[in-house]
Amino acid sequence: MKEVAAVTTVLLFSVASALGARAQSGQFSGTGSSSTTTVRKLFLNVTGDPKLAHRLLSFLDLELEDTGIQLMNTEGNADAEVDAEVHAQIETQNLGIGVMKLWSTANGKTEITSSCESLGTPEDGEFFASSTDGLAIQLRKKYPNAKTVKLDTASDTTASKVFSYQIPSALKASAFTIVESGTADVTLRVDLTREKVSVEENIIKFKVSANLRDGSQLFTSDGTSVISAKASSTPQLCPARVSDLDWLSGPDPLFQLAERLAKQLRINNRKAARPNE
Repeated sequence: MKEVAAVTTVLLFSVASALGARAQSGQFSGTGSSSTTTVRKLFLNVTGDPKLAHRLLSFLDLELEDTGIQLMNTEGNADAEVDAEVHAQIETQNLGIGVMKLWSTANGKTEITSSCESLGTPEDGEFFASSTDGLAIQLRKKYPNAKTVKLDTASDTTASKVFSYQIPSALKASAFTIVESGTADVTLRVDLTREKVSVEENIIKFKVSANLRDGSQLFTSDGTSVISAKASSTPQLCPARVSDLDWLSGPDPLFQLAERLAKQLRINNRKAARPNE
């Protein structure tokens, strides 16, 4: 029996929307206040993590640069006040990675290969939905003259809800005929398992509101966002798969907050300039 370790690169399965939702969650509201107050002087009250507070203040300063709004050191003469809390924390979550071990026997010779399949969340998710087509194509390349395949009943595909249903059609598409008994050109055994990958995520939590001098609320936003992530454990078979986890993080939430707030201030000032429209 010959054992061959083969690591196959497989595209991430379609969790992009779910990951995007995890990367940033929360809510934003621009109230579109009907106040006639034009904001020319703005007081910023930003508390929390000092580095993140400085970062948000820097973004706000840049975004407000062309609005004609002056930043004030005190709230006494300000037309509006922005209150913001920004905090940093580290959270741990587990990703899941699908591992497929394959025994293929032909002409009395067995080869064993192992491959990493999809990586993503949740840790007990479906990681083999895209595996059957690739498996059938590889099998055809390895055994170009084979016509029949028998699936070993010792196979364990319980880690996937769809693999056992998809493999017959995938083999057929690669010009194989599945036989239930007797001899076959190729006998195939497949074991599917999930491995956990521990990940540390750097999280920003934020809460921001802007109120005009008359007390009406102009803007509010709160939520959390993953700004970076790194693996604290690695899969033995394919450690390189977790070397880049940028897909777990989203756009800089503090930059987005600064953009949205500046936009809402511009909208307010346009309305204040034309109160009868």
